[in-house]
Amino acid sequence: MKFLKSRSIIFFFGFILFFLGCSCNDLLFDQAMKDIDIQISEVSVKKINVKNTYLEVVFMLDNKSKRTYQIKTLDVNIYKTSSYENLLGRSEIKDIFIVHADTLNQFTSQVEINNFKMGSSLFSNTMSEKNSFFIIVNAQVEYKNIELPIIIKRRMDYNPVTLEFELK
Repeated sequence: MKFLKSRSIIFFFGFILFFLGCSCNDLLFDQAMKDIDIQISEVSVKKINVKNTYLEVVFMLDNKSKRTYQIKTLDVNIYKTSSYENLLGRSEIKDIFIVHADTLNQFTSQVEINNFKMGSSLFSNTMSEKNSFFIIVNAQVEYKNIELPIIIKRRMDYNPVTLEFELK
């Protein structure tokens, strides 16, 4: 009899969530966003050659939860415009890495930018006094056995003389 009562309570709870337009995944996603704080902390030029410029994107990830979780994928794309068109460079991290409970983690991604594409945007941005690139990060996080997407969008202002980037 206890089993039937607990099933009816779960059914009733699920019905209320459905009725309110919520889902368990929405609630789990909200909780995960409270527990997982991932930020881009720095972007710097690591290497330049005739064909490509290599940027290092540094991430800080604060796991505030009591659970360990996994980052399954992490894609970094850099664009010429704020509408995220004209891809200049990208990187992908396909290796799964584990983030332990109550830890602050730092990891990097190397982004390869095509100089020919960047050169035209460097010139057009400098002419308009708008020295910016736009970065979007897509990650898949496995949290409580459910994969959740995390998306970060940031503007990066750059100085073509010093090759320094500032995140906005």
